[in-house]
Amino acid sequence: PHKIPALMHNVVNSALNFGARYVMFWETYCNECDNNTGSLLGCNANNRCENALHPVDDAANLRGFWLVKPDGTFSYPRNFLARKISGAPGAPLAESDEDEEMDVYN
Repeated sequence: PHKIPALMHNVVNSALNFGARYVMFWETYCNECDNNTGSLLGCNANNRCENALHPVDDAANLRGFWLVKPDGTFSYPRNFLARKISGAPGAPLAESDEDEEMDVYN
């Protein structure tokens, strides 16, 4: 998890410096269960959340690929991208953000 900020900075800034107009982050909500047995209600045998009647809303049971966490709060990647998009003066260009928690999954 501590490598996520550096990875986000490197990928996004490299793409923008290359001249890419857009950089896409694929997952808004995590749909990958962290459950190897497939026994968690809401997850199938391939560890995918697929049952809308039984949503997996405990972050401890998910792998953590999200912009929006199950409790509705935003993740580090979402906050980073929002600052970049807004052109905020505080938009990070370096490899670390002192104002962000490094525990990016929880």
